[in-house]
Amino acid sequence: MNYEAYSDKLPHLHFHIVPKYENGLNWGSTFEMNPGKVYLNDEEYSEIMNTIKQNL
Repeated sequence: MNYEAYSDKLPHLHFHIVPKYENGLNWGSTFEMNPGKVYLNDEEYSEIMNTIKQNL
């Protein structure tokens, strides 16, 4: 488990708690805040967004 704490540009302190898995993404290094990786295609993201909207 990795964690990071930030408050250099914000008026509050916030944490990121990130589970890490051996041989997983970024194993052995810090996690990336904005990795620029796409895990789903546009259709899959739209489906998830629509499901969320329907349940609001």
